[in-house]
Amino acid sequence: VAYNHDGMPDQQFLWDVFQRVDKDRSGHISADELQVALSNGTWSAFNPETIRLMIGMFDRENKGTVSFKDFGALWKYVTDWQNCFRSFDRDNSGNIDKTELKTALTSFGYRLSDHLIDVLLRKFDRFGRGTILFDDFIQCCIVLYVSMTVIAIYEYKVAVGSRDFRCLAYEKIFEIALKPARKNCMAFRVFSNVFANKRSPLINMSERYSRVLYYQLLR
Repeated sequence: VAYNHDGMPDQQFLWDVFQRVDKDRSGHISADELQVALSNGTWSAFNPETIRLMIGMFDRENKGTVSFKDFGALWKYVTDWQNCFRSFDRDNSGNIDKTELKTALTSFGYRLSDHLIDVLLRKFDRFGRGTILFDDFIQCCIVLYVSMTVIAIYEYKVAVGSRDFRCLAYEKIFEIALKPARKNCMAFRVFSNVFANKRSPLINMSERYSRVLYYQLLR
């Protein structure tokens, strides 16, 4: 694959991939088409919640699909997460256990107790095996990022004396953030990369989508 100076693959490569994924030739990739195209390293289907999350992130036309002009960013996003996941899957098992998850999150700058690591593992271990697959790892990291950002906003509001905000327990924040992403509304281009780390392909979000997500989470 040839790459441009910005780390994106060349347009012809992206177009070939896009056409293979766009089965109905609509010019847009739907959640179902993206789910079929992606692999989580096992024979199980890619988590539909993670698919909807990523569609929402890159759906600038607000149609619940991704057009070719946004496909390059989506492709790079998934590739970055794959590389990230593999770097922490030390035993090459195709999944991440509790120790590997804690190592990954610590490297991203999070200092979480074993209890909170267990909370995350229970939330994102879809098959009850004590491990997290690639697609669930993406969702776990995004939800954690959003949760910590909301916590920081609450703490800031309390610190400056706002009576309208109160700190919530981490578990409650996780419950809020884990609500299923609604079609076309939970656009995860988040606030600012306050907690982002160079090793973590987390997301830059516009001011408009920051407000959308902020009020969705606080409802």
